[in-house]
Amino acid sequence: MTSWTAAHRIAQIQAGQTLNDLGLDRAERVDVFEAILRAGVVLCVQPMPKLFGAYQAAPDAPVGILVNANLDETTQRHTAAHELGHHAFGHATTVDGDLEALGKGRAWPEHELLAEAFAAWFLMPRRAVRRAMQRLGLTHVRTPQDVYRIALLLGTSYRGTARHLHSLHLATAAQAKAWAAVPVGKVKDQLDTLAPRRADRRSNVWLLGRRLHGHCIHAERGDRLIIQVPPATSGADWRLTLPPELAATSAQDALAFVGESELGRRFVVDVPLQAPPAVYTVSAAAQGADPAGSWQLQLSVVSPRRGVFFP
Repeated sequence: MTSWTAAHRIAQIQAGQTLNDLGLDRAERVDVFEAILRAGVVLCVQPMPKLFGAYQAAPDAPVGILVNANLDETTQRHTAAHELGHHAFGHATTVDGDLEALGKGRAWPEHELLAEAFAAWFLMPRRAVRRAMQRLGLTHVRTPQDVYRIALLLGTSYRGTARHLHSLHLATAAQAKAWAAVPVGKVKDQLDTLAPRRADRRSNVWLLGRRLHGHCIHAERGDRLIIQVPPATSGADWRLTLPPELAATSAQDALAFVGESELGRRFVVDVPLQAPPAVYTVSAAAQGADPAGSWQLQLSVVSPRRGVFFP
């Protein structure tokens, strides 16, 4: 029986080779759906009440990957990467139920061990994790909030990211276990202290600032953006500019000045539930005598996929 350690060693090599073969940048957020199509595999995203996903490798049918359309964006991405792992390892047709519950109370089948380890290394290659840390101004990962913010940039789950940091030798086993044990809702609340209560507690919370200048983040409808600018004592009047599609449509969606902390002023923006999936520009500009420090980032509003996609 293959151990987790051995599975990760094998999967690291296979995931790296697959990323190279498909021409994907190991230093950026991996587009797993594009990767599936580049691999020549049909992608079908449809509601499947009892399944997370499946890999179809029958000899008399096109090779295909199925993903449950009812899953959120992050879980869809992980499931798609897991099924791509089955393809990369040449596994037979496989049907996967709840991947989060897989293995509880029993040993993981070897092919599932390899696919699960592949998903981690494919979505979180070392360069991409290091680049995410750099963009957040982190030299080391020290807190659950650090783990969560890295996971948001990579489009991965909080607990999966915590565990993978140990595989990357960026955390000890004890640290990874302790971080993974912290409920993600608690981590979000710790980042969201200055904002009104979120309408949907499942929504993500992004803490954004100048370090992300020129970067594109991928947020879902309903996500909360907490945008940080220097304090008023810095001598400049800061203005936040949003595209019309992200402008307030109700009191709950409104852009609001939240308050000041020792780190600066914070604004909160809740991405409207009806915002069309697209890429938008969010700008923070310093008005007055010293305009230095103005920045902008790209906001890609995504929604869970649905449909059939061909290579």
